[in-house]
Amino acid sequence: MPDHLTLAPIQLDDPTPFLIQDMEQVQHLLTRLTRHPELVCLYPAERHEPFALSALLHLAEDHLIFDASQDERTQQLLLDATHIICVSSLDRVHIQFYVTRPQAITYEGQRAIHANRPEALLYVQRRDYFRLSVPANQWMYCQIPAHENAEFIAAEIADISLGGIGLLGPLPALILTPGMRLTGCRIELADVGTLLVDLLVCTLHTLTTRSDQHTLRIGCRFILLTGSDQTLIQRYLNRLERSRIVRK
Repeated sequence: MPDHLTLAPIQLDDPTPFLIQDMEQVQHLLTRLTRHPELVCLYPAERHEPFALSALLHLAEDHLIFDASQDERTQQLLLDATHIICVSSLDRVHIQFYVTRPQAITYEGQRAIHANRPEALLYVQRRDYFRLSVPANQWMYCQIPAHENAEFIAAEIADISLGGIGLLGPLPALILTPGMRLTGCRIELADVGTLLVDLLVCTLHTLTTRSDQHTLRIGCRFILLTGSDQTLIQRYLNRLERSRIVRK
């Protein structure tokens, strides 16, 4: 079972280099997940919490079967979702895919989840592309300068990686567009230190928050991080990973 990384969904500004669509390769990786007792985390669509600790029990030509969640609320959220995000790892490589049309079934006498087989997988080998979610009980904000009045606009941080952060909006005081540069931003990394950075706005899209509210996710990339900045972020990411492993 993997205990070296947090099995949380990652969001990439450009997933193309890490996307596997060749069906033989997809088959190979799914077969390995089935044959080995690898942990698979299941997340309802567009959510990072709650999640189910599961395993891929069976691989068929057109469907997959997963172990059901022991928590009834989580199980129902998975079954009601338009799709389920599945996260695992093989040989310390992050694997992520989504499955559609989840249904409750009985498999070999146990409760299980039946879903359509995925057509593609994310296979991410480089650690610095992992975006880890900020825990629900540890709010963290990016202070963005409002240059016209020398004040700051506080934007909640949803996830963070060595490459960038995801902010939650909308931010009425800012009109954001892809390609926009946010200079002089300040981020307090809990128990680690303060990060002073410039951000590049890369993506804007809607998602569902922990409280089932629709909001805007603003994907931002760090611009020219220094070595000390990268060290601070890595320390924070390590703390997130350790804390999540302990909660398992």
